[in-house]
Amino acid sequence: VALKKVRVDSKMSAQMGISDSALREIVLLKKLRHENIVELKEVAVSRDPQGMFLVMEYCEQDLAKLLDEMVHPFTEPQVKCLMQQLFRALDYMHSHYVLHRDLK
Repeated sequence: VALKKVRVDSKMSAQMGISDSALREIVLLKKLRHENIVELKEVAVSRDPQGMFLVMEYCEQDLAKLLDEMVHPFTEPQVKCLMQQLFRALDYMHSHYVLHRDLK
């Protein structure tokens, strides 16, 4: 698994410092299950109100890392494969009435 620290605003104590949009995103991510979408397995909260973590599926590679380390540009078949994966994930999200505004 991978842990992602959630920024918590101490001024927003209504939901333990979580903004409404972050709370909606967490609830939504818990429901989405697709091979091309990283799975949110759990939300872990420590006794410290500033300690909140998303327990996510571990991905060995991500696109940013691949781009940083690549020696040659992607071939057309590689681009096709990456785009097909992206479009399958987007199609799944759209079929569940989810709009993604920050694709990476």
